[in-house]
Amino acid sequence: MCWGILVKSLSSPLTLYSREADKYCIPGSNTKLFTTAPPLQRLGANLRIRTSIYQDSEGVLRIIGRGDPSLKDEQLKILPKATISSTIN
Repeated sequence: MCWGILVKSLSSPLTLYSREADKYCIPGSNTKLFTTAPPLQRLGANLRIRTSIYQDSEGVLRIIGRGDPSLKDEQLKILPKATISSTIN
């Protein structure tokens, strides 16, 4: 595992925190910081991504996900049972 961090002040060249900042790492997790920060700032931390459940005329349930990163496999496994036990209109 590889990680390093460098926190600098925006108003001065002062380094606030540094730990292995000169270490080169595979950028996967670092890239997530930059791709997550703008939507989080614009949409807010309280945004919830909707996952819809539909039932067709033959009784088939369809789960329509819209990219919710908090939706886990365990939730998907119990979702059909929980949906069937409730009333679907």
